[in-house]
Amino acid sequence: MASGLTNHTWSACVNAKIHRPIPQDPEAGQVAAMFGLSGDEVEALYDGHEVRISPGQIVVVTGPSGAGKSVLLNEVARQVRRVHWLRTDGLARSGKPAVAVLVGGSLAERLRVLSRCGLAEASALITAAKHLSGGQMYRLALAKTLHAAFRTGRTELVIADEFASCLDEETAAVLARQVRKLVSGSPIGLLVATPRSRIIPLLRPDQVIYKPLRQAARTTGRLAGARTGPDPRRWPIAEGTIHDYRALSCFHYLAGPPAAHKRVYVIRRSRGALMWGERVHSGDLPAAVLVVSPPLPSVRGRNIATDGRYAGPDRRAAIDLLNAEVECISRVVVHPTYRGCGLAVRLVRHALANADAPMVEALAAMGRVHPFLERAGMRAYHIPLDEHVARLLSAAEAVGLRGTDLAAVGPVKRLLARRRSRAGAFLRSELERCARKTLTRAWKRRLVDPVSEVCRRAVRQYVYYLARRVED
Repeated sequence: MASGLTNHTWSACVNAKIHRPIPQDPEAGQVAAMFGLSGDEVEALYDGHEVRISPGQIVVVTGPSGAGKSVLLNEVARQVRRVHWLRTDGLARSGKPAVAVLVGGSLAERLRVLSRCGLAEASALITAAKHLSGGQMYRLALAKTLHAAFRTGRTELVIADEFASCLDEETAAVLARQVRKLVSGSPIGLLVATPRSRIIPLLRPDQVIYKPLRQAARTTGRLAGARTGPDPRRWPIAEGTIHDYRALSCFHYLAGPPAAHKRVYVIRRSRGALMWGERVHSGDLPAAVLVVSPPLPSVRGRNIATDGRYAGPDRRAAIDLLNAEVECISRVVVHPTYRGCGLAVRLVRHALANADAPMVEALAAMGRVHPFLERAGMRAYHIPLDEHVARLLSAAEAVGLRGTDLAAVGPVKRLLARRRSRAGAFLRSELERCARKTLTRAWKRRLVDPVSEVCRRAVRQYVYYLARRVED
């Protein structure tokens, strides 16, 4: 961020009163008399309370419900410029999928913000915003607001009332940590109000404004002392079993279980962790898992990365050499609640440090938008398209279909279903040609819908990764 941005400060002097007139309703008057209230009262909520926020800072307003937290937020918004309110009302009417709600920037940038805001579940990302749950919609609104503020390139004050109040405690805790990372060092200032005092240490606010009922507000500086709540970054990595992978396999979408595995590493939710005075119920779901498997016999990216070292004429000798020198990170799965917390990077680094082979490889369809394997120390090799895949993509474009249409499959099937359609016949021939090159006979026998499989494989662009522990 430009250093000049940090010179900006939002400031407001808050004066606010509540006027309670003499009740006209007889029953209200009776209640007033019972409690000794004369009516026509004026309560000073804030009397010249100073609020100052700089870019990269978080200021939290807390206190019991009805104390006047929202009043302060509204008054600050009235006095300062360039304010983004965190609101969900527009999303409740939006038919756009969640990933398309964020405007501008690359797909990788949008997915990063969505993940940091706790919306990393693939099925949620492609669901219309109006069909999301209340908690998912709140996290999408937060991602949209922060992304819009980042995209302006200017200092922006983001205001969030009832921060994370619709989320369960564990999700709120993880979200608070992630939001702190997003705001730190950015041109964004964040002013939030919450009655949930237990998540405040996780936000690591630069200031806390505490507003009691019928008392003056008090401001404290940066909180000191131990942090509370679960900290996934501190959870240890342990040897696991394939059952740990199966527990999270529903969050892995592209393939079934690995055909074989050598080792499994797992990060479990800490059973000894205390969340706000209560023991965390960890259940059977681990937070993240990594599976190490033997290498596949033939991988195009490997031939590129190793100059065909394992593609010699003696197939048996080449496979023996491959198994001696290479092992594969075949699965990395992180529970959606903990995505964006760095667990995948930690697991990959651990797997590299404890590898039984000189080289470790991996294939990732998400490599172009989520390069966690590179951050863990692996080298990326972007694989050129196979000739038959490139030909199918060109054929689809020639008949008016985009890559997204192939991924969705539906537009392809509608075109194929048209009778006497030359475009449909042309595309069908290219699909069949690609299927012959892409799918083995065993795969074809297992598949219920070969067209869908070929279409989706064509638009997936895997990145091959390799880490060398020793020189060849």
